[in-house]
Amino acid sequence: MLSVLQVSDPILRDLSLLCTPGLIRYGAETIDPGLCPRFSHKSMMSGPAAGCGREATFGSGDVVSGSLSPTARVLWMCQLCQRCTVDHTMLLQRLVALSEEHEEDAQAWQAEDVTHEDAQDWCEETQNWHEEERDWADREFRA
Repeated sequence: MLSVLQVSDPILRDLSLLCTPGLIRYGAETIDPGLCPRFSHKSMMSGPAAGCGREATFGSGDVVSGSLSPTARVLWMCQLCQRCTVDHTMLLQRLVALSEEHEEDAQAWQAEDVTHEDAQDWCEETQNWHEEERDWADREFRA
């Protein structure tokens, strides 16, 4: 399952998709999480190493017993998984920061609107007072 996110922010423009369960797509690469031990290391356990907690048994000091040594492609895919996770975290942090900035801007605009409305009300009251004074003076002058 892939999750698409359209972004226009220049910092986030390089991110086209978020990491989701199932296949992970980063740019043009599609990554099978089964290849990355961070995502599904338990599902990869099989053979004699499964009973040893994926630790190398005697006779094999550097490679897990029952598994092949990781290829460059698998390591590269794991790096893509990690980069996608880091990008996902950065994306969420940026989205939170943008939403907080938007909220602050909205509050500032609302405060300015209230101040502007108060100033308009004061002007209208002053204008009404001057008109009443003028009308009162005209009545006294005519009398």
